[in-house]
Amino acid sequence: MPVLPALIAAFLPISADTLPDRAAFTIPETAVRQVMDDPQKYFEDMTDLIAGYGADGAITAEQVDTSIAFEQAKARSYVMSVLAAYCQLAADKAVSLTEIKTTKLVMAFDANEDGKVTVDEVREGLSF
Repeated sequence: MPVLPALIAAFLPISADTLPDRAAFTIPETAVRQVMDDPQKYFEDMTDLIAGYGADGAITAEQVDTSIAFEQAKARSYVMSVLAAYCQLAADKAVSLTEIKTTKLVMAFDANEDGKVTVDEVREGLSF
């Protein structure tokens, strides 16, 4: 039997009397099928994983968990960047460029040039 199928078979659901130390560990059938459908791709992916997250040509379970967390963080970051673009569109729609300029114009009424504008300065500037 080739090594990969034998290795996968070793982790498939088995009876406790056959291999008691691994009886509780099973690989979902969908995962087994994915590996068996393209073992070369799986090998390449795992080689990249070990090279990217492992050390000295090996990888620990903690490093595997770190790689998964990192990939999930990248996905969240991507979605957040897309949402940020939509958020900016909503902000631009809520407050137009003209409204922004009109609001900022209030600083032109700083008669005493102290960096602050009072209601009286606006009233005086508008000659009410």
